[in-house]
Amino acid sequence: NSNQDDGSSNNLSEVELILVEKFLSDYRSIARSRRNGSLHLDSKPLVVGEHIFPSLTDELCSRPYIELPETLSAKDRRKIHALCYQSLDLYHTGIGPKSNRRIAISIYADGFRFIPDEDSESSFCSYTGAYTFPYST
Repeated sequence: NSNQDDGSSNNLSEVELILVEKFLSDYRSIARSRRNGSLHLDSKPLVVGEHIFPSLTDELCSRPYIELPETLSAKDRRKIHALCYQSLDLYHTGIGPKSNRRIAISIYADGFRFIPDEDSESSFCSYTGAYTFPYST
């Protein structure tokens, strides 16, 4: 699978990584604001190189977690995990089989327990910064 190839010339450039960081920051802001009521968003998917990130719609941001594109390489996923931990205060985890790894992101401490068909003992490694509140209240 192409998302496992760390030597790929399709890895995110510095500029592309900044775009991904902005996307994740926007997700965090919208999802947190959404807790106080519904928002009406008209967002288009973010295309970064060959990767298509989902539209930050009200429906998407109301979910307990979002998934990033499976086209991200292992190296890019590591960079995104570092961004989430170091500067974005987002929960993040790798999910899926080795041949189809991807990243799930959440603002919620318990957001990943809603991922269907995941073996939590072998698949989850989540981190976060200072902000903690549950999805299910």
